[in-house]
Amino acid sequence: MSFATSLMTKGRGTFSAGTINDNWDAPSIVKAFMAFELIWAAFSLIQLVFIFKNLSKLPVSARGPYILLAVVTVFSFIYYLMVGVLTRIRYDYLDVLTANQISVAATGCFTVIAAFQPAVVLWLLQQRGSVMKASKGNALRPFSYRLWKRILDWALVGTLFIIYITFMANNATYVVAIENGTSNRIYNRFLNTSQGLSRAIIALILLSCIDVGVTSIVLFVQAKRAQWNDPVIRRLCQIIVPLFVIYGTLCLTFHIVYSVVVFKTTYSLYGANLAELVLIAMSRVGITTTLVVIMSLAGVQWTPEPMLPSYPESSGQQWSNSKHEETLLASVPQQSYY
Repeated sequence: MSFATSLMTKGRGTFSAGTINDNWDAPSIVKAFMAFELIWAAFSLIQLVFIFKNLSKLPVSARGPYILLAVVTVFSFIYYLMVGVLTRIRYDYLDVLTANQISVAATGCFTVIAAFQPAVVLWLLQQRGSVMKASKGNALRPFSYRLWKRILDWALVGTLFIIYITFMANNATYVVAIENGTSNRIYNRFLNTSQGLSRAIIALILLSCIDVGVTSIVLFVQAKRAQWNDPVIRRLCQIIVPLFVIYGTLCLTFHIVYSVVVFKTTYSLYGANLAELVLIAMSRVGITTTLVVIMSLAGVQWTPEPMLPSYPESSGQQWSNSKHEETLLASVPQQSYY
């Protein structure tokens, strides 16, 4: 879960770390934060271009996960751009209330990213299971293609999305309370609710990462036993699974840091924000980049193609072959025995 947006909007006071050409007085770490947000926005835009460029190479029935990936990438671009611009203008042009409202909108964009990026991989694994089942016959039951597994995958994605929406609604309620004049009791209630929802979100993110990892590994083992060489499953296991392990570990680590560590200065808080932004965004960008590369792999069977059964020769064909052999034998000169 990303706490950068919510934490950046809680800062107070003015900055006096120096003046640049545009008269923006801010610590260098805040400028670095804005720069990385814009860099990740540019990366997301480039990824989106390659997704649409390679989408036409896939069969229509195999485009579902990548259409969802395009939606996630669009929201990634909007999210990073909004937070980057907000970091630049909030102290010079915006009041606290407007900045918090934009922050809530950015949280809504991040909700789509966090909930549906794992869904792209799980959907792709379901498709690979369907293709493997059709290629190797009905005797094989791929793990990702089983009905209960597909229900579990989408239930996990839907629950994470709903909890994130609740978290965003809680933030929006607090922004309205600030506008109407809030009390310490309301602030404490908001804080307790926010902490509880944050723990639930972290737990669901970890479960999503575990789901992706277990499904990829089990499907890879099944494909290997069935002697089905699939470059998509192989790259999901080799690259995507480690990236999701890193992503889940980082989310849990920063959640613990923000929950336990008391930041004595605003500068140290922004340092934690910057580290979270760079590390977690790198893992998410790596996941999307790998999925884009998979689109252009050669020799991938994207649609289910059933095995063609091998039928024995018909009796008529066998009779014809035997008559042909008899004719050949009759035409061969017989050796004399005298």
